[in-house]
Amino acid sequence: MTAEEIADKYYRELDLDSLSDEEKTLLAEKLLDSIKKENKKKSEDNDWSFFDEISGAWDDGTTVEEQVKMIRDSRTSGLTRKLDF
Repeated sequence: MTAEEIADKYYRELDLDSLSDEEKTLLAEKLLDSIKKENKKKSEDNDWSFFDEISGAWDDGTTVEEQVKMIRDSRTSGLTRKLDF
């Protein structure tokens, strides 16, 4: 069933034809507000879920300092030339 078919079904079942234009406008505003609130909630949830997903990558108990040392150590082979000054 398409969204349009569902909307038509509810329009007929709820007898919205009997509402005044003002009542229909208020109902439309309430529906629009509920969509905006839902979209805002999803947006806020998505913002934090991104950080939740990436934070697990370092959830191994190592400290920041240990992570930095591991990165630095992985970038050097120990075979580079030594410069004497």
